Amino acid sequence: MKKTKSKRHRIMGIVGWIIFLPTVCLLLLLTIVQGFFADQFMNIAGFQLFTISNTGSMEPDLRFNDLIVVRRVDFDSLEIGDFVTFKSTVRIMGETREIYITHQIIEIVENTEDEARRYRTQGTNPLVRPDRALLSEDGENSTNRFVGKVVFSSRFFGNMYSYMSNLHTAWAWLINMIGLFVIWKLIK
Repeated sequence: MKKTKSKRHRIMGIVGWIIFLPTVCLLLLLTIVQGFFADQFMNIAGFQLFTISNTGSMEPDLRFNDLIVVRRVDFDSLEIGDFVTFKSTVRIMGETREIYITHQIIEIVENTEDEARRYRTQGTNPLVRPDRALLSEDGENSTNRFVGKVVFSSRFFGNMYSYMSNLHTAWAWLINMIGLFVIWKLIK
């Protein structure tokens, strides 16, 4: 004799699928969009997604390809030990570029002249020196402009995100989704 699921179990199953499927579809859509627009970082409800580059400055805390979620917070609320992401102007091979850097706050610097608060940052790798330029909110009097505080990091999702952010992978996902949709329509 077969046991039938209770009405409550069926409703919970439906609710689970209603939450699960849109979440998966949203993540797939975001990674596909990121694949096509790899030079821009997405801002979703005040949160930005970044991956750690291969410099080793934050190892062992953050490693190459780790996904970090950064949220804009009140600049004056930052504390020593917080991981922050900032935009820095650097010269690479004679060319001036802006790059994103994630480091840890190691010192709070209060400036009595303009009453502005700034921070000294450094990677967590013991071999890395403190950053020369101080972190400021708007980048004035500094080449480091505050983007946000790191609120989440994941090695697993970082590897998956890096893989799916690749333009070729984005095309493959898009073609596969269209193919699955066509097959589903043909079967129905």
